Amino acid sequence: MSESVPKPKPRPRPRPRAVALSSEVEKPGSSSKSPPADEDAMFIRNRNRNASGWSKITQVVEKREAARAQSIDRSSSDSDSPRTKRIKRAPFTAKAKQLPAWAKSDGLIETSDSDAKSDNDVSTIGSIPLQDKVSSHGSPNARIKRKSSVSSSDSSEPEVSVAEQIGRERARQILGAQPQRREKSPELLSDDDEGDDFGELPAELAAIKAEVKRNAVRANSVDNTASSLTSIELKIILKPHPKDETGRSYVYSHVMKRNEKFEQLFSEIADAGGIPSERLIVLFDNHRVYPWSTPQTLSIWSEAELVAYEEHVYKYIKAHEQRQSPADDFSAEPPPSSSAFLQSDILAEPGPSQDKADAFKLQVRCGQRTVVIGVRPTAKCAAIVENVLRKLGKPDSAAKAARIEVDGEKLSPESEIGEADLEEGDLIDIVGT
Repeated sequence: MSESVPKPKPRPRPRPRAVALSSEVEKPGSSSKSPPADEDAMFIRNRNRNASGWSKITQVVEKREAARAQSIDRSSSDSDSPRTKRIKRAPFTAKAKQLPAWAKSDGLIETSDSDAKSDNDVSTIGSIPLQDKVSSHGSPNARIKRKSSVSSSDSSEPEVSVAEQIGRERARQILGAQPQRREKSPELLSDDDEGDDFGELPAELAAIKAEVKRNAVRANSVDNTASSLTSIELKIILKPHPKDETGRSYVYSHVMKRNEKFEQLFSEIADAGGIPSERLIVLFDNHRVYPWSTPQTLSIWSEAELVAYEEHVYKYIKAHEQRQSPADDFSAEPPPSSSAFLQSDILAEPGPSQDKADAFKLQVRCGQRTVVIGVRPTAKCAAIVENVLRKLGKPDSAAKAARIEVDGEKLSPESEIGEADLEEGDLIDIVGT
């Protein structure tokens, strides 16, 4: 078996070089280029300016240089000028304090401890100049040191004798006692202060809080005074029972103040109508008025009209309004722009196995008016549309094209309303009218 000999690799060929076109060979030298023969040839010559133009430019340059040199001379002269010396002032000397007028009198008061019961203990001595007092007690600094040393000692203050007390009192009478300070007026406290959880407030906040409370109390007092002085006129209509053909309404007038309670008014109406006051019901703007309320709480400012009923009459009217059919209320159709909310008792004819317990109420909206109807699940959609349009005063021809729409889906006229899976109080629309 013969051994395989590896073939030698081919020798790489040299890369071809570009042949110089000229026979001249550049000599090695420095990398910097030699300067051009004519440097002025590198610039563009301005041939539009003559000698007079160049002279003007030279004059402007000379003026600028002269002004600059002049400013430099001024700054150097200012820096070389000597500074003004600061004038020394004489040291401050405190002036001697002037004595008050009472201390400049001819004599001072002196007390003695010889006899406490006699009135001759008060005598006058010659006045002592202020300089002698200062010199006898030493300098002011020494007096301050003496006071500090006395205050730091543990010795208790000596007791003042009775004679000295009498002398001091007599001196106050002679010299004139200072006027006593006026006691601070008590602050008005409310029940809200007991429930504050803020604790002790800083002095500034406490003063602001007290000022706010005083202003509030002052404003309330002014409002109460103004309201108490303003009288209002009330007109009360006592209505009888609707079924009482012989009964008639009575009108009363009453004048009272704004902050006055209605207790007296209730008693007067009850006495005039022969009704017990506890069975009298008074209404203002369809809201019940109680004896402990006031005109101010009801926002009555000048005059108002109240309606009064006996208790059983009021209950009958209230129950009759809830049971009353709205057919009588639709005799005059309201304007189409106004929104009305009507109530009806439309019920489908009961089937053999239906009961009244299956009926439920729906809100039927037609345009801008809404009707509340009571229906059974077996009621036809066409019958509901006819009854609603009749209550709204629409012509019978409008019911042919009208449809009931529930959540955007129109129901067939022959379909039952129970197929729509409606619940009590749901809203349905009548479209196509």
